[in-house]
Amino acid sequence: MQFLQRVLWWSIVTIMSIVQAPAKKLEHCHDKIALTPHEEAQPRPTMVVFVHGTILPYLKLGVLKNLVRDFPSNISYQYTIGDVVRFHGLYQYQPIADYGLRFFSDTAGVTAVVHGRNQLYAALFGKVWEHAFGTTICAPYVFGWDGSLSAPRRSFAAQALYASLVRERTAVALAHNCPSTAVDVVLIAHSHGGSLGLLLAEEETKNHQGLAIEHLVLLGTPIQEETEHLIHHELFHNVWSLYSMGDVVQVLDMVTTKGSSKRTFSLPHQPPKLRQYALELLDEVTGTTYLPSHVQLWFYDVQNMQPFFLQARSPFNPLPISIFTPLILKLLLSSPATKGTLCISKKDYCAHLSLSASGYDKQAISVPYGLLQPYEKHFLIS
Repeated sequence: MQFLQRVLWWSIVTIMSIVQAPAKKLEHCHDKIALTPHEEAQPRPTMVVFVHGTILPYLKLGVLKNLVRDFPSNISYQYTIGDVVRFHGLYQYQPIADYGLRFFSDTAGVTAVVHGRNQLYAALFGKVWEHAFGTTICAPYVFGWDGSLSAPRRSFAAQALYASLVRERTAVALAHNCPSTAVDVVLIAHSHGGSLGLLLAEEETKNHQGLAIEHLVLLGTPIQEETEHLIHHELFHNVWSLYSMGDVVQVLDMVTTKGSSKRTFSLPHQPPKLRQYALELLDEVTGTTYLPSHVQLWFYDVQNMQPFFLQARSPFNPLPISIFTPLILKLLLSSPATKGTLCISKKDYCAHLSLSASGYDKQAISVPYGLLQPYEKHFLIS
């Protein structure tokens, strides 16, 4: 009997050890997995999208009547803008593409000159981004729209932008084997291109696709009653409004708004994610401070810009201020100040950015100007 009891006992022990062994091994494997870097520790894929502003047909004054028409199917207007002004006037000296969301490398619908400058802009911006953040941009894009001075047309363009961003964010996520929520979308917009960015909130409310904009950078965007409240939408994680007191164009639009266009958001309750900063340029050689014009924020070679009334002085000519966006973001992300003055200057062979804000110590960041200089001559108007 005792022998049988012992045999039964050892049998039970043996069976339990066999059953528990895989569990222990699995637990050990789990420990190993926990010690390896998680996917979240890897750099998040970053999409950077550039959106141009209004395109006025200054070469053909006879089509000005089309600017305020409310029908996006106005073929006459699109034909005039697309074939006469879009890639042949001053508007070719900016990040711009054919209609829709395009890679900077896309040659469809653009002239050879525009394509060449787009390539240069993307390469230079990528270098500045890498210098600022130590990571690379997975895909730089530019969004083209008709640029008409019409609120309904901007809403129409925002629909196209929204659908394109949702689709492309999914494609980037698949390429990087991550969920779409792990892709950071950075939208850098000039003038009423920023209005398109704000209108994405309305599209998300209607479509519920879970789109998120990590950084919405507004350069000289006219702040209007119809769109300023949209910054409260959860779609936007960070909103950076950069303006200049020397930018008279930003406040000229009284056609597409009930009241007037403003330089800054003046909501009674402003969310913490909104930050607003005035821009200044400093020429260290002469000690002169310049307040950037509307075109300086976005266009190349404004010193020699045509027509003549758009010309402006810049110590960084022919480079546009938008090139410094990565440095601006890097500097502002480390600052608790929600408003202040950003000064960009050449100092000690560097492009030097400093932030002055009430109640906070002055902060600064710089990039060797040698990183930018090889690109300068290629942006010159010829």
